[in-house]
Amino acid sequence: MINALKAEFQKYRRTFAIKLIVLSPLVVVGFATIQKLIAGPNSDLGTMQYFLDLIFNWWTLLFIPLGVALLTILVNNQEKKAGHYRSLNSHAFPPARIWMSKILVLSILLLISSIILILSTGIMGILLSDSPIPWKQIISGAIVTWFVSSSLITLQLWVATLGGVVLSIGLSFFGFILSLFATETSIWWAVPWSWSLRLMGPIIGVRTNGLPLESADPLMDPSVIFVGMLVSCIVFISCTALSALWFNKREVR
Repeated sequence: MINALKAEFQKYRRTFAIKLIVLSPLVVVGFATIQKLIAGPNSDLGTMQYFLDLIFNWWTLLFIPLGVALLTILVNNQEKKAGHYRSLNSHAFPPARIWMSKILVLSILLLISSIILILSTGIMGILLSDSPIPWKQIISGAIVTWFVSSSLITLQLWVATLGGVVLSIGLSFFGFILSLFATETSIWWAVPWSWSLRLMGPIIGVRTNGLPLESADPLMDPSVIFVGMLVSCIVFISCTALSALWFNKREVR
């Protein structure tokens, strides 16, 4: 499995996928920094909490549904250029293992992007604010978002391989719209695109529209963190197993 992971990493060196992973968190933090500077230090909109609200709202609302879809499309297009998996039978690894290694590599890349988000948020917080940096919130928000969003990688990669760019973008846009309506309802757990948005309530204190939450707001209930992580774990394992079986049978035919 280690060799399969190394082979996958080699494919994406010097590709736009790597640039996307690095630049996305920097762009999000950069725009939030501009907003904070425009608001000024004496404004309620210039506080450290508002800075975090902006970053994690944009990260979970825009990058997770659209960025993950774009990442899986880039990876699928890379495979098309290399022969669209036609050379798999010449590899020493079974197709299912290659598929799972691809999902794991994408999850690792998303984790790297999350770490860049943590560091850039903390650094800019130190430069722009005299108040203590809420490292616990920053780290928890980024890592929990990564964890609950990993299942979207499997789902989007599966759809991109099945139907190409149009179907993958269509799914991510549908999920984005659906999350806007489902996140603050009782069915949020049934919509994968809602998980990270919903969990930012108790972790960061921000709602879907980017406004801060009051401490007594029901959306601040911390019990949803366990529910979201549990459901996402089940979906990730299930989707990975089913898609690997599908991929194995598809390539053997």
